[in-house]
This record gives sequence, C-alpha cells and structure tokens, in this order.
Amino acid sequence: MKSLSIKRIAAIAAGAALVGSAFAAAVDTDTTNLANYKFFSNAQPDVQIVVGKIAAASDGIAAANIAAMIGNLAYTSTKVAITGTDLVKATSGNETVTGGTAVIDVTVPGVSPTSAYQVKSYIGLDSSNRDSVDSYGETVRNASSSWNGDLSASALGTTGVEPTVPLKITGDKTALLQYNGQTYYKVVTPKSLNIKEEQKIFLFGKTYYYATDDVVEAKTVKVGYEVTFTDPLPYCLETTKTDALCAESDKTTKNHVQIKFLGGTWTVMDMSYSASTAKSTITLGKETAYSPIMKLQDTLTAENGVKVTLTDISTPTGTSYLPYASFKIVDAAGSEDTLTIQQGSSTEKFGVVISVEYVFGGITQTNYARVAVYSSRLELTSDTMLPTTYGYWTPNIYNTTTTGGGQAITKIFLYDTTTDYNLKTGESVALISGMPGYKITFTNTDLTDSDYDPLTFSLVEDQTLKTDLFGDIAVDVLKVTSGKATAFRPTINGSAISGNNIFYIGLGNSTSNWSTCKFFTKPSSSSLTYGNTTADMPYYYSSSEAANIQCNQTAQNITIRVPEYTVDNAGYSASVNDANVNETWLLYDQSIRKLVSTTGSATISTTAPWGYDTPANVEDKTVTPRGSILNGYTSTSAQIKYATKVAHALYTMTGGAAAAAANVASYTMAPGDSKDIGGGYKVALKSVSATGAGGACTVTGLDNLAANPANVVATAKLNTKASPLVVTDDAATSSKLIVVGGPVVNTVADTVLGGKDKIAAGQSMVKVVGDKVVVAGYTAADTTAAAEALIDWLNQNRDALQR
Repeated sequence: MKSLSIKRIAAIAAGAALVGSAFAAAVDTDTTNLANYKFFSNAQPDVQIVVGKIAAASDGIAAANIAAMIGNLAYTSTKVAITGTDLVKATSGNETVTGGTAVIDVTVPGVSPTSAYQVKSYIGLDSSNRDSVDSYGETVRNASSSWNGDLSASALGTTGVEPTVPLKITGDKTALLQYNGQTYYKVVTPKSLNIKEEQKIFLFGKTYYYATDDVVEAKTVKVGYEVTFTDPLPYCLETTKTDALCAESDKTTKNHVQIKFLGGTWTVMDMSYSASTAKSTITLGKETAYSPIMKLQDTLTAENGVKVTLTDISTPTGTSYLPYASFKIVDAAGSEDTLTIQQGSSTEKFGVVISVEYVFGGITQTNYARVAVYSSRLELTSDTMLPTTYGYWTPNIYNTTTTGGGQAITKIFLYDTTTDYNLKTGESVALISGMPGYKITFTNTDLTDSDYDPLTFSLVEDQTLKTDLFGDIAVDVLKVTSGKATAFRPTINGSAISGNNIFYIGLGNSTSNWSTCKFFTKPSSSSLTYGNTTADMPYYYSSSEAANIQCNQTAQNITIRVPEYTVDNAGYSASVNDANVNETWLLYDQSIRKLVSTTGSATISTTAPWGYDTPANVEDKTVTPRGSILNGYTSTSAQIKYATKVAHALYTMTGGAAAAAANVASYTMAPGDSKDIGGGYKVALKSVSATGAGGACTVTGLDNLAANPANVVATAKLNTKASPLVVTDDAATSSKLIVVGGPVVNTVADTVLGGKDKIAAGQSMVKVVGDKVVVAGYTAADTTAAAEALIDWLNQNRDALQR
C-alpha cells in the first residue's frame, strides 16, 4: 500500500482553489434590500461578520475585508465650529492690529425686515395722523381729495414744511432707505466734497371693504419719493466757480459721480439749469458695465447679454474738435451693429445706452476711452411729467447757489397726482413704471382662519324653556352659539354665570309680543335663569377681551347689537356707543317672527344711537373695520365670523426688482460684530482687513476661514476586542449578521438558507434574509467573489447607507 503525502494533498487543494478562483461565478447581489438594510446605529457598526469554524482561510480573509469596510463606514457628518478668530492679529514690528471693518451682503430665504418694510393699516380708519406712531399703531392715512394741494403746500417743500398727512418712511425706519447701515449715502467725488444724501418715501392710502369683489382692498394709494442732498449736489465740483467758468474736467457730469435713486445706484449723465424758466434737468443712468480705461478690442458685457467692443479711436474732427470712439455691438441673440460716438455723447442700441465719457487719442498703444453702459436712462426736468410709458410721475428739483455762484441741487421730489391706484391683494405701485426702483405692494390682512370665532344666531319658534323663575315657558328665541367653550359669562339677578358657549334671547311668541327681550342662560343647575336686557351679555372672544352684546326693543322690533373694537386694545370690553367701537346689528320683527333687512342681508352701523332700529344696510360677506365677516344672513339665521383680534391691512415696500419678500441687505461691521437681521437669522463678522496702530499693515488669510459652518466626517472609535466585528459561527452574539460562507462550512448560513443544498454549483450571492446578509458561494472562490461584490456595493453607496 502506498502512503498518502499530506503535503501533496495540500498542494492539490491549493491548486483547486486557484482554479476555482479563476472561474468564480457571477454574483447575484440583492441591491434593493441592501439599500434598506441598516448596517449602523449611532455611528457604530450594528452587525457582526460571522465565518464558519471549518471554512477555508479565504472565507476568513473575506470576512476580515468586509469588517474593515464596515468599520471604515462607521461615521457621522458633523458641523465644524470656527474658533480662535479672536486670537488672530497682524503686527508691524511690535504693533498690534486695532481696527478694521468689512462690508457684508447677506442673503436669506423668505422675507427679511432688512430688505422689505411692512406698514400696517386699520380697515376703514382714516382719521388719525399717520406721520408717526400714534396710540393706535403706525398705519396708512386716508388720501384726501386735496392730494395735489397737500403736495404743493407740504410734500413738495414750497413752504419749507415737511408733509404731515402721509406716512413718512425714512432711513431710520427701514434698511431699504439706508446704505451700509447708515441713514445717509456719502456721494463720492474727486474733490472730496461732503455731500450726504437721504431718501424718503411718503405713502398715502386707505383700506376698505370693497363690496363689488367682497374683499378688502387698498384704495386711492399714492406714493411720493424724495432725495435730499446735504451739502447740495453741485453742477461744478469746483464750488468756488460759476457754472460758466467751470472747467470741463470739473463738471459733475464728467467725473462719473453716482447717487442713490429709487433704491439703486445711478450715474449722473447730464445736469443743466435754465435761468429763464428757473427749471433744472438731471439725467441719470442705471449702470450695468463700466470701464475707466477701455482699450482697443476690450469688451463690456451688459446684464441683458449685449457685448460692446471698442474697435477704433479717432483723432478730433469737425468744428467741435471732439474725438470719437467706434464700437461693435452684439446682442444676446447674435445680432450685430456698429456705432461711432463722440466724447461726451451717448447712443441707445439693443436695449442699452452706451456713453463715451472721455476719449484719449494718443498713439495706438495708449489709446483708450472711458465708457459706461446703462440699462436705463432717466431724464428728470422740474415740473415736467415723465413720458406716460413710465406712468404719470412728475419730478420737482430744488436748487441753491454755491459759494462761487454756481447751481447745486438740494432736493428731488417725485410724485404722481394723476393716478389713484386701487390695489387688490398682491398688486403693487411702482415708482416709475418699467424702471428699477421701489414698489409698494398690498398683501391683504394679517388674520388667519384661527383668528375667527363663528358667532351664530339661529331663530327657533315655539321653544319650550325650563326656567328657574317661571317654570316652562313657550317662546320664540334666538339661539346664540360661540366656538369658545366659555364665551358667555353674564351676571344675572346677582348670580355670576361661570361660562357657556350658548345663550338664548327671548323674542315673545305667536300670541303676544314681549315688552322687553330677555337673555336666558344655563347656570350649574338644569333650569335656565333670565335677565332683562338692562344687563349686557359679556362675550369673551379671547381670554382677556370681551364684547358686551345688547338687546333693545321698540314696539314690535327687537335689535341685537354686537359691538367690536376697531383698534388694538388689551383687556378691554367693547360696549355699544363706546369710542372706537363698531356695531353689527340684527333686526327681528315680532309681527312676522323673522329676522329682517331691507336688502335681505346683515347690517352695520358705526354711529347709530341706542334703540335705533333702521341702520344702514350692507351686503352679506361684508368685512367690518375689525376684520369680522358677515358670513351669512337669512330670515331665520345669521353668522358673524368674529375677529378675535383687530385686523391690520398689510403693505410691503421692497425694491422694484424683487417680490414683496426681498431678501438682501448690506452691513458695515467690525470684527466680533453680529447683527440680528430678522426672521431668526443672524450674521457675524469673523474676518477683516485691518491697519496696525503704529504702521501700515494688513491682516491676510482670514478670508480663508469660512463664516458659515461646514460639514465634516467624524469616524467612530471601535474596540474590536470588547465588541469583535468578526466571529465564528459558534460565537455569534448579534441577531444582525453578515454571514460569510455557504451552508456546508457555516452553520448560521445552513440555518438561514434552510439546508446545505441551498447553493447550487456555480452560484454566488449577496442576499438579505430578514436581519441577516448572506455572502456565500458554491466554492470558496465563489464566496470570495460575493464578499468583493458586497464591498464594492458598500463603497459605491457609502453616502446613501442607512445609518
């Protein structure tokens, strides 16, 4: 007998393994269930990898590689906080940085009070001075019929008096009229003049219920806009000279001077003053591209995509001796044209204005031009209405004389006396139609569905009431119901009623009229108690405020009056005939036993005296000055959607290019400063360029620190001794397992798959079975291929794994 060589058997087995690995089966990967399998919990692996005790060594290697991948993927995404910026400084020698600021533009989603200004108005209230915050809150005043007169006498400044009738919106009220957080803008000039500019908006209007549309609308809205200059804006920057003696290089129009107008930056293109008419003209351009030194073949690109390329510069020709520049103009669609423009002139083409401010006609290498491209050009002449394409806006320009006898502008006022703007929800008034600038939008009221209580009146004939004083009585009643559980809290015959959401108004019956109507309400006992109408019925529509409902009878007519405060109050009870109280009336005619109205609808009166039973009629769906809604009126029922707080009509002022939710603001901030910009957002300055106190130096590198938090990956700390990732099939402690190896060599796989014959020849799988992932194949090579397939899948889907 020949003996077997153990070494020979091992060599044959190894060779078989190599042959098997060369022909490993294609892996069937259960990608759908793998995507829903949770491998991790709290940044820790939530699985064990189990390998059979009798498995081939390659199974153990496969299990180890899977465990390494699982451990590598055990991480969380964590926000990084920037710290230590307060320790950064710049020095020059031994000098320490002590100052520095930065201009920050902040963009936030939604409405930001830094970039949108909201005005609140009462519905129908137009008698209070809205120039400042009064006792009823800041609101929009009614525009009187003497709008033009008001402007001439006040708003236009001819009497030197600021207007007091409209709401005046200034830079200290809203960032929309500010510049870098300041209420004024410093006009920059080459002469370093101290010109400060301020903007104001004057808003007129009234908010009323409009019966035609059954909605609250803004009526007769008018807007005035004012720019003031202190010191004034001169025609000649050398203010010691007259305009006639002003050098060409000192003219404001030749120095690219920019001002704030309608919320944007505009360049002064031209200025003139007519002594004969005493009228001034100023031409402004909304700049979209600019080059102070534009050389041949340089290109400027406007916001609308128009490209302006300088192609030639000539020597001076003609009697004007002015040089000119030639351009190739190409619009966004590819259409092309050429233009030649003299120095100091401008031409419009393809929706932009090209202005040649200066031309230097030196030798070819040094030729250049100063060129500006404008998206809009606006010419304002005092007391002269703009073209109607811009609306019906008229500017007034006010001048003064400089120390040298020249002209200077102190104020520009823009107003529209022709148009009464009636605005529905979402509609706007733009200052100068078609031009970038401010706009006023009416955005309806601030009441939501939860701000109403359904106060319902239902007529019930021949109702039998059980009373504590009269026993059972047959009577017609109005059953009054509130959505508030303890709305009605009367004191009747000396007894305080704790509160119900129902009470009854006795109205007489079919055989007799009552001389007085009576209130009935249910105390703690089963019977009703009553009181004459000399007692009010307190109706608590909120926890601290009430309306005292009253009933009065004249002959056969019964009047129920529901008062409401029309201005903000706290802890008060509205009573009939009080100041600032509106009343809703319901009329009942005992002779026909019906609720009545000449129009078949509910009625309102703000001035009707006690006992007056024929107030002015209004239609169903009417909105009251409080914001309550008459929500249905018939001969047998009525409902008032009673506003539990006073409605405020909302007007929003924004930049004209933005929706009523503009969201960009600029700030000038020092290191360590933070700003609450509204809406729950804050901005903090972390980086700055600063100057050393003892010498010139600049802090650098701080701009590399991200002001916003960034996400980083934090890996888990694993202790595989205490919590091993790889275990044998007889030591698995977790219910969630990655099972490596087939049922022949791994008892867990045998159990999960249901037998040793569940993997066929040539089969290789990554399969999710309950809370187990089986990684196995018919041969050891097939198992290795399955493990590699799982590792590949984990790597490719690392950012989408269930954690």
